[in-house]
Amino acid sequence: MSNLELERRVKPLVWEDQNGGSYSWPLGLHYYTEGCDEEDWCVSCMVGNDDIWQGDNCLTREAAKAAAQYDYARRVLEVLQ
Repeated sequence: MSNLELERRVKPLVWEDQNGGSYSWPLGLHYYTEGCDEEDWCVSCMVGNDDIWQGDNCLTREAAKAAAQYDYARRVLEVLQ
């Protein structure tokens, strides 16, 4: 099975949207976005109190969520390989 096929099998993150940010908590990880619609959005992943991944700033909340989904899928696929 190719990486693309495996990536399609990784469940999408479930997000809780709030003013100024979105949050998702899959498998002990904490993904979050922060920003506002008129500014850049940052995206990160934490385990406990430690940042383990900081994505590039994105132009929209949805782009930040997509970056988080890509990072999450990458982590899941690394475990499976």
